[in-house]
Amino acid sequence: MPCCHPPDGKAFFFVKNENILGILFDNGIVISFIIIQHKDMKFKFDQKHLNYLIIGLLTILVTVMTTSFVLRIAVAPPVSASIDKTIAKSTAQEVIQLNILNACGAPGLASKAKDYLRARGFDVVEIGNSDEILSKTVIIDRLGDIQSARQLAYALGVRDSMITARIDSNLFLRATVMIGSDYNSLKPFSE
Repeated sequence: MPCCHPPDGKAFFFVKNENILGILFDNGIVISFIIIQHKDMKFKFDQKHLNYLIIGLLTILVTVMTTSFVLRIAVAPPVSASIDKTIAKSTAQEVIQLNILNACGAPGLASKAKDYLRARGFDVVEIGNSDEILSKTVIIDRLGDIQSARQLAYALGVRDSMITARIDSNLFLRATVMIGSDYNSLKPFSE
């Protein structure tokens, strides 16, 4: 079908051959779609129908985005580094303070985890290497504050079963993260 301007400044459908359906607009733009039909057809498609199509597509887009937002807030709430209000604070801390130890030997892991957690509001006061080599990442609760350890585990993508308690109030930390050989499954290294 030769290129021509649609009559009366409207867009209309046309079939170029048995496999291509197109829309020709008054500004000369042609949008083509692959179809299975074999007949030559023409449908008038005026501005009113085009507006309905655009409104329909925008409605679908807004519905999908709204649903995604509601699910994000209700099902997977954002990470919070704030200490739970129901927990007695041992100091004037408002955020969870922790240290990160590399317990698998791969270079740069503690630094990358530090950047990830600081971007989410956690106070990473120290990073370093551990003398222990671990196959699984472990969160160590240092003050008996299991809720803060769980928040940290959620932020990193560590299962709650990998939280242990080794109370040591001399460290002035709420938790210690020991990154094991499973670091590829953690959020800082999979995003």
